Formats: sequence, C-alpha cells, structure tokens
Amino acid sequence: MSNQNQVQKQVANQAIATNSNPNFDVTPLIMPISYSISGAIALAALAAFLRQLFNLGRE
Repeated sequence: MSNQNQVQKQVANQAIATNSNPNFDVTPLIMPISYSISGAIALAALAAFLRQLFNLGRE
C-alpha cells in the first residue's frame, strides 16, 4: 500500500511541475546568459590587468 501512495504522490508532483508551462525549457536561456556574464567578467579582468601592466612603465 505504501508503494501505491508513493506512486500517486510522484504522479501528483509531476503534474504540478509540468502543468505551469510544459513547453517552456529554461536551460537554453540560462546557458548563453551565464556564458556572456562570465565572458564580460573575464574581459574586464583582462582589461584591468593590461591597464596596470602598461601603466607600470609610465611612472
């Protein structure tokens, strides 16, 4: 009997998870955003490093 209750709960949870919008997958949106954020951070760090490097000779 416990196994049947678990199956019913699992089916109910799946229905709750997929009823809101079953055709909307968030993963294709999150990956490019995270890559662009990390790319912007890397470029800012590289720019700060190069700025510091080229300012060393001017002092």
